[in-house]
Amino acid sequence: MTRTIGIVLCLAGAVLLAWLSIVSNPDWYWIHLIGAGLLGVAAGIIRNWPERGG
Repeated sequence: MTRTIGIVLCLAGAVLLAWLSIVSNPDWYWIHLIGAGLLGVAAGIIRNWPERGG
């Protein structure tokens, strides 16, 4: 359950940052896109992380 919450939070953050890169100041465009990409990578790592104590 914790892993699912982590994936959802990372993907929601990635979507939020991607949206911010569209609507915000063009100077921050790459920073938002890099942050969204890193959150996407984190979601993939969390998804593939082995379950504990099983």
